[in-house]
Amino acid sequence: MGPAILFFFEDRYNALVRRDSETYSRKVKRIIYFAINYIFTLLMFIPPIYNIPDQEMAKALTLREFPCLPPNVVNTPGFFRIAEDITVLSVSLISVILLDTAQIVFFFLGTAFKVFNMKTASKKTSDMQKHFFKCLCFQVAIPISIILLPCWYVVVLTAMSRLDQAVNNIICILLTVHGIISTITMLAIHKPYRLATVELFRFRKSTTSTSLFVNSLH
Repeated sequence: MGPAILFFFEDRYNALVRRDSETYSRKVKRIIYFAINYIFTLLMFIPPIYNIPDQEMAKALTLREFPCLPPNVVNTPGFFRIAEDITVLSVSLISVILLDTAQIVFFFLGTAFKVFNMKTASKKTSDMQKHFFKCLCFQVAIPISIILLPCWYVVVLTAMSRLDQAVNNIICILLTVHGIISTITMLAIHKPYRLATVELFRFRKSTTSTSLFVNSLH
């Protein structure tokens, strides 16, 4: 998700700030830039994958670390522990988060400065750009608040050898409803998508009515 949010802001920065956004060299550089970020993210998750413990030993370790945890939870089919020591996973996650955050802040500030200090565009164009940028920022805030922050909180609790099952349950619920919340948010803040969706349902309703009318004639 980090690279997706990063490229989201990079795209706006490239379209509004860069004057060479349509040149061939710029497009090639962007492809290389995207590839480097994705490769780095993938490489950072290789160490945790190679440190996945034997699950029987991991279950025993989990019960020792969290004695209040009922054994039937650990013995539930599908139970999986990704690491005995959270250090490797934490270093990988922190590295990716810090790199992505630094780039996101750079592109966000550069785009925001450009959008809110437009001098050459008309007032209508400037207002539209500002509104669109605010809507996009609000849309990006949904996965950050529903997925990234709660998951980061769980990582911190795990590093402190603490378990809060209520928090885990809430996070599972948030992850489950993330898709529908993002969809509703997109329809609520972006008028073109909202109108297109309304027209889609109107078209279906009209088609159904026409079909019923034709069948009644037969």
